[in-house]
Amino acid sequence: MLSIPFRSYAEQFKLIQDNSIGIVIDNCQETADLLNRLKNKDFSVRRTLQKYTVSLNHSAFEEAFKTGILEEVEGIFRLNNPSYYDKETGIDIKKIPNDENDIL
Repeated sequence: MLSIPFRSYAEQFKLIQDNSIGIVIDNCQETADLLNRLKNKDFSVRRTLQKYTVSLNHSAFEEAFKTGILEEVEGIFRLNNPSYYDKETGIDIKKIPNDENDIL
């Protein structure tokens, strides 16, 4: 009979803690519409907004929030300046906007 050491596996198992926070990237008309509905207390849109969300670790979130590039909308955080987001690299909180058109 094969013996599997479940106890030692359990003792050695370490769960990777996910300290990330979801940020909605508001860079299309659909997200703008969904966020407007959320502002009007339509909480049914939260699940749909998930597909427009990227994650920031807790320290990056704190820094982004302090710099003012995030806005809270009914418990959801949105990136209020799309120039800080790149499809390839994600949110870059250290980026300097190119011009006034980058700022919402």
